[in-house]
Amino acid sequence: FTRNVDLHEAAQVAAGGKLTEDFEESFRGGVVDSLVFIHESVRDASEKLSKRQGRHSYITPRHYLDFIKHFVDLHNEKRSMLEDQQLHINRGLQKLKETEDQVAQLQNELRE
Repeated sequence: FTRNVDLHEAAQVAAGGKLTEDFEESFRGGVVDSLVFIHESVRDASEKLSKRQGRHSYITPRHYLDFIKHFVDLHNEKRSMLEDQQLHINRGLQKLKETEDQVAQLQNELRE
């Protein structure tokens, strides 16, 4: 599942294109630590629920793999949205630059 998440590229974007090996490791470590923390929190909540209500719910490796798959899907969806927004902004900036050039050209023509 995690082959679909390009953490190297995401870390490079987060670092402003200046990726160092230490930053890449800390970024990857942060993602892994977050996934482990969430998994352990769910397990702890399940244990508390079991004690409180007397019902057992088990967290299996399949649940964890499903969680990772959903994380990957969400990551890809958000990345796609951000790339679309960035493209939209860049196009708008390009149009503004073109308009600025046209205004400057028209002002020069008016002066002549």
